[in-house]
Amino acid sequence: MNENSIFITAQIKVKPHIELNSGIAAIEAFCVAMNSEENCIFAYATQSIQDERHFILWECYRDQSGFDEHFSMAHTQEFIQAGLTELLNVESSTACLNAKLGYLSLVGQVK
Repeated sequence: MNENSIFITAQIKVKPHIELNSGIAAIEAFCVAMNSEENCIFAYATQSIQDERHFILWECYRDQSGFDEHFSMAHTQEFIQAGLTELLNVESSTACLNAKLGYLSLVGQVK
């Protein structure tokens, strides 16, 4: 992880007509596939306590080109084309100074 690392926070929701366990399985498989990407430092999914169909994906890529490459991956295109979820919001960010000094050095050991 470095000063060029890109963090992505994406909010998605399993569509109402999709069986929830199928949606969860697809999200889990997508995270496993993202974590296999060379430029993905980590990819996690968390499920909302208030709305069981709402998930937050938290991803970190080595740099912008690594994130851009993510969209050319077969597993990303397959997840999007499956249409199981609705994208609610996406935010991208970089590390702040405090994070660089402490937290990121710990998270950087993930991969």
